[in-house]
Amino acid sequence: MHVNLGISQAAGFLMADLDRQARVNAEQRALNNHIRQWIMGQSSVDFKGDYETQLDMRYGDTCTWILRDQRFLDWQDSRNNALLWYNAQPGSGKSVLASAVVNYLTKAGKKVAYFFYSFNENSRRHVADGLRILALQLLAFVKTPSDKLVDLYETETQFAPHLNNLRTTANVVHELLTRNDDIHVVIDGIDECEDEKDMLYLVEWLLDQPTLGTVRWLFTSRISDIEKTMRKHQAVEIQPSPEDIREDIKNYLSLKISCETCLHEWAQECDNNFLIARFISETFGKLTSKAHIIKELRDFPKKLNGYYTRALARIDNRGPMEQLAARRIFLILSSARQTMSIDELVDALAIQRGSRDYSSSRLPKEDLIQDLCGSLIIIEKHASESSRSPLIKFCHKSVKDFFQQDPKTCDLGVGESLHKYFVTPSRAHEEIGMDCLTYLMYGRYSKHIDLGFLYTIIPKEHAFLRYAATFWFQHLGDESIKTPSPAVSLAVREFISSKSFWNCLRVQSHVARYLFGRYTGHTKHGFKMAIRGREWKGDDRFAVPLPTWLGDQSPDDLLRDHSLCHFIEEWREVMITNPHGLDQCVPMKPFASSCWLKPLSKNNTVRVVNLAETFGNDVVTFSRILGVGFSGKKLCVDLAYQTNDTPTNTICRVKQPLFKANSQPQRSHQTISTDSDNSNWAIYPMLEGGVSGELVVWSVDPRSLDLRLANYEHSEPIKAPPLPFDPKRMASKETWELLAYYDYNEKEADTEKVIHVIHMSKKSKMAMSGQNDSKNGDDLSNYSEASSDDDEESNNEEEFSDDDTSSEESSDESTVEETSDESDLESHCGDQKDADCFIIIPQGRSPYWTKPWTHPQRLWSRIMPAVHPTESLVAFMHTSTQLEIVKEGRQMSRNISGLEDEPEEVLASARELRFSRCGNYLHCLTILFVQHDLYTECRVATSSIDFTPDDDDDAPKTITASQISRVAYNFADPLAAINPPFALTYWCDEYVVVALPPLTCDPKILKIALDGDASDPVSTLRDPIYFPASTPLRDSRLVYRPSRKDAEGYMFLVLNAVPAPKDVTAPNTSSPVTALRWGISDDDGWRPWNEGEDANSSDMKEDSPLWSFMRGSFVESGKPFSVPVRVGLNWTRKAYLSCN
Repeated sequence: MHVNLGISQAAGFLMADLDRQARVNAEQRALNNHIRQWIMGQSSVDFKGDYETQLDMRYGDTCTWILRDQRFLDWQDSRNNALLWYNAQPGSGKSVLASAVVNYLTKAGKKVAYFFYSFNENSRRHVADGLRILALQLLAFVKTPSDKLVDLYETETQFAPHLNNLRTTANVVHELLTRNDDIHVVIDGIDECEDEKDMLYLVEWLLDQPTLGTVRWLFTSRISDIEKTMRKHQAVEIQPSPEDIREDIKNYLSLKISCETCLHEWAQECDNNFLIARFISETFGKLTSKAHIIKELRDFPKKLNGYYTRALARIDNRGPMEQLAARRIFLILSSARQTMSIDELVDALAIQRGSRDYSSSRLPKEDLIQDLCGSLIIIEKHASESSRSPLIKFCHKSVKDFFQQDPKTCDLGVGESLHKYFVTPSRAHEEIGMDCLTYLMYGRYSKHIDLGFLYTIIPKEHAFLRYAATFWFQHLGDESIKTPSPAVSLAVREFISSKSFWNCLRVQSHVARYLFGRYTGHTKHGFKMAIRGREWKGDDRFAVPLPTWLGDQSPDDLLRDHSLCHFIEEWREVMITNPHGLDQCVPMKPFASSCWLKPLSKNNTVRVVNLAETFGNDVVTFSRILGVGFSGKKLCVDLAYQTNDTPTNTICRVKQPLFKANSQPQRSHQTISTDSDNSNWAIYPMLEGGVSGELVVWSVDPRSLDLRLANYEHSEPIKAPPLPFDPKRMASKETWELLAYYDYNEKEADTEKVIHVIHMSKKSKMAMSGQNDSKNGDDLSNYSEASSDDDEESNNEEEFSDDDTSSEESSDESTVEETSDESDLESHCGDQKDADCFIIIPQGRSPYWTKPWTHPQRLWSRIMPAVHPTESLVAFMHTSTQLEIVKEGRQMSRNISGLEDEPEEVLASARELRFSRCGNYLHCLTILFVQHDLYTECRVATSSIDFTPDDDDDAPKTITASQISRVAYNFADPLAAINPPFALTYWCDEYVVVALPPLTCDPKILKIALDGDASDPVSTLRDPIYFPASTPLRDSRLVYRPSRKDAEGYMFLVLNAVPAPKDVTAPNTSSPVTALRWGISDDDGWRPWNEGEDANSSDMKEDSPLWSFMRGSFVESGKPFSVPVRVGLNWTRKAYLSCN
């Protein structure tokens, strides 16, 4: 029995061990597969096919000579790391020889990793392609990935799902080389890598790194920049002997030439070049007799340049139009930024300088291209998309090199009559750039067009549109163009000032989003691509698709340059993430000379006005919005400000109707008897007889909370009472900051009631640093419009109606708001506590300081009090369980039941109260932000409390709240990556309108009914509206006016001014007070909230990697692209970034 039990236990242990091992093996296989997918990315992988293609081109036993070369044999058998470099002239069969070496080593049982770079194939022309394929092959030789490789994988996948970073890719290759005890690495055609400089840098780095096993490197190339690297690392060099190459060529040509004498002669005269041998083979394959072959052999060029020259001579014997067409074909193919399709090339060839619109009659026949260029070009169909237009390329890199030489200085053996086919780089880029502008300024692109075809098969009549829009400024801004010609400057000026420029921006935002990207400093010499971010730091950049020389041409051109920079700064996120929304983007600042930045769509529902004309030449240095509200039907803004000419103790004031044609501002100014820092000023208009009178300033001492009342007559100090507070905090160096201030006024019959509330906050010691980026961080000439309902508006200038709650937030952003960082989120929810206090100031009575309360430190917190409509009573809530009431200088607390408890993980919140018109109900809006791993959840709830104003008993009481509505909304950005405030609100008697993140792009707008019996308690906009990026930074005010019988419904957004920099030498980054207006109908402008459709923001639905999303599908995959950028802290500083 004991024996059986022991056997049974042993069997159980064995089965458990086998099961455990099976799980470990399965996990290991899964990890290997994940790493393989990470390395592979979204690129197609067929490295074996490339190798087999080259091997199939090998004839007989050609290339065997290298396998007998002692230098090769020494390399093959080396016990130490070894480096072999085979170099030969273009067209000498290096790739075929490399395939022969790979084949030989593989058959010998050696571990071989290889890659064949090719100028002609997009998937084999970039440095990342080769490193990625090497890594995949090396990974296949490793049973278990090393800890370091797993660390690289886990670290990098936090930022991107695929391996895109070049340095990381090189690290992966090195780590895998180290884990292979004996490996041969063959890299062919390194000179055909389009990013040769990057490639050589990484090759040098890999060669310098130590390895545990033996790594034998073989590089094949022509003599190029690699020579310096090979010499530096003491590579053993192999150059083919003429005899060996001639013998291989003789074997190759024997298929076409049976005459032994001819064969021997041509093997001798072929310049040891397999490419010439290939041309001979192709030419002789078309001949029908031995006599023709012998004759052709006598005339056939003996060198590549001779062959190319003969091809040009044949073209030059054709008509002038065909010569011109050939010249343009060669110019485009040799200087284009990326490989073109046949359709693109045909559409480009139809461009006629000076033509005003597209004409199909100018299109050349496709057959003409092949007929003219012959064997100098190849046409390649798309492997995966047969319906797309085939690509056209030079047959060999030497052809491109040939056309990029100067026949006047290089010994090409080219007659002067053929010089017209050779164009200098500067001239080539200028011609292509000017062709792009001509195309983009076709009449059809000067009006709104539907760009839906950009996401399908591109129609032939628009084939060149994407290329022209994406690369026009790069051609005209190429480094070879030292100074643009007057004709180029004029053409660019006319283009960017024309309506066609708007459609160009639209195309760019659809197909090349990276042209508007944000590039933040990531490493010492590297940048990280992003869409949004917080404040600019150090050398952070943003892209602007204009030639970098534009602003240097004239002051007017500098203004045009600035206008686009400013526009992109405001609308970058919309242009990148919602390109269809670009037609809802408008210039936020007027410029005397501007790019054309006005939407062409007739369906554009947004209008914009600003106060630039109101201020004229005054330079605003300080600005506060006193109120935004309706005077009759007119929306007006009330503003206090100072200019660079204003004395420090003087405040100017202007009241300006918005969206009213020919409206005149009301101006005033007054002296204020205070010299304190205006960041702690709460500025209010005094109400006298129902009319807004002089301004009064309440300044708050940041240490004692003492007040000072200052107006045009005098300055009066008011000492704060002793506050019940933690003595340790009171003794600390922490100071109070003005977080927000509110102004409430009621006029009933002969009774006026004015109450000011100042919200002060004391932040804990912890400082949080800002996170800069995340996928998920002008000119209308003071436009005004006269419409039918505006014409009927009253001219009465009474104070703003109480349709609007004027909630004032300090334009001074607090440290915690401006310097938040996602890395601090855990500590943020720890023991750190902030303290807050309200100072309540009834007009004509003594101020009252509420009891300070503490709460966990938040990334953003708003507590908006409510003032009773008939009683001198203020209510506010700083927790979900307690209502604070301040009445006639007494503070009382009431417990609240029925509201959802606030979870500990809340990182930001808003709690706003509003009394009903009758005063019997107190409405509460709660907005809570909770951070999850991949998204931020926003919980919005409204509730109502039955309120009895006469209940002023201090005894503890509990009030029950009734929930009206609750919704949850998710967005992709972490809270620390965006600027507060995180929500904007607008209250009226029947509902509250809420704008949720992203407030810098496409906010989620909710209209929440305050009546619990409403059929649709929560509605959202049927069509999105778009906010400018500066919205959170400009004390923005949201206002909604519903539709009426005689007036359309509107949503308004009013943004405070951005003051001019104090340093007069700094670039001007100021912006005037600006208001946007969207027409929104009550009938079809809103729809009921649908959880399935509305619970997630648009950026939650985008699942492609940031790199791929920004690059788009038009720019060649894997190819580095160049981006003209400006420094974020100084838009006049320009540079180019190369993105890999």
